[in-house]
Amino acid sequence: TSYLGARRKNYEVPGIGHEDPIPMGSSCGPLLQSSGMFGIDPATGERVEGLDAQLSKAIPNLRGLLEQAGTTEGRVAHLTVMLQDYSDAPKIYRALMTMFPDADNAPAVKFVNYRMPQHWRVQFHLTAIM
Repeated sequence: TSYLGARRKNYEVPGIGHEDPIPMGSSCGPLLQSSGMFGIDPATGERVEGLDAQLSKAIPNLRGLLEQAGTTEGRVAHLTVMLQDYSDAPKIYRALMTMFPDADNAPAVKFVNYRMPQHWRVQFHLTAIM
């Protein structure tokens, strides 16, 4: 099966978004790719402060994108985790294990030290199969 010329479909998660005009996620054929997913409270549309609070919002936001796209955590193939400080990586990884509790069925994860604005502690980019 070929997906050349497959139509793109964009996805948004209610209550969260970007300041620039890009979608939270996009699929082409069976591939779903997110843009940067942050710790934004969907009830207010505002960023929450601190790593723990950002993780408590970002992970449900990832689930919300998967739901909007009609797929599940079990179909996530890869996560890129952008973080301010590598010392946060163990805590971020433990939080991700709430989404992917079976280490034998977890996606590949790549941590990248990324120079985001200081108030953002973590950002996720996911790749999933629809």
